[in-house]
Amino acid sequence: LSLSLGITRAAGTTGTLGTSTVEVAGRNREVQAGRDAIIRVDGRELTRTTNTITDAIFGVTLNLQNAEPGTQVALTIRQDAEATTKAAEKLAESYNAVRLFFEEQREVTAPLYGNSDLRRVIGTFTNALRTSVSANATYSRLPTVGITLDRYGALSVDTAAFRGALGSNAAEVESLFGIGGVGDALIKAADGANAFGIGTISNQVRNIDSGTLSLRTKETRAQQRVETRRAQLVEQFSRMENALSKLKEQGKMFTGLNG
Repeated sequence: LSLSLGITRAAGTTGTLGTSTVEVAGRNREVQAGRDAIIRVDGRELTRTTNTITDAIFGVTLNLQNAEPGTQVALTIRQDAEATTKAAEKLAESYNAVRLFFEEQREVTAPLYGNSDLRRVIGTFTNALRTSVSANATYSRLPTVGITLDRYGALSVDTAAFRGALGSNAAEVESLFGIGGVGDALIKAADGANAFGIGTISNQVRNIDSGTLSLRTKETRAQQRVETRRAQLVEQFSRMENALSKLKEQGKMFTGLNG
């Protein structure tokens, strides 16, 4: 490290003290150079730049804690039936909330009473719940895993039946809710409803905004017509007032002649 020092004399002139150099004594010590993480999973060697590995086993995140070459770790993966069952119950709860909103809007005084788009949106969700996965031999539809719609349209979960299906054939249950199944159909139904710019809700908002603008334009034009008519009437009554005033003066004049 080097630096130059300057001075300013009382007379106003300047000068320099020369260049000063600073050297740091010692040595650079590196305890251990960083290296990529290397693991072998089921005979397949993986090299990653992070100790958090998400692509070694599908659906499993591995967090590497230390690096002991040659160490073998037995990994046991168990199905979390409790969490999966709660997710199914949450699905039913969310659908029923949407359904309740629809029922509330069927009241004559409700803002969306008679709205056909709302009815279509609810219909797409209901149809999604009826999705069938033909590739599944046993669990191809929601009722086969204990998830059913009652006659009032409410969705319910038979937790015992659902857990039984998980224990019997978890792969088919996963397929039922996966791509091409109920979950995929629900996502598409939701996208159709709330996709920005093209979804049903966006179209409704756009129509409402357009209708509001149209009403305001009509209101402005009506106000302009009222003001124009008012000005015309004021002018006519003013002319009438002038005519009456002249008639009155003429009447006075005739009266004077008669006298």
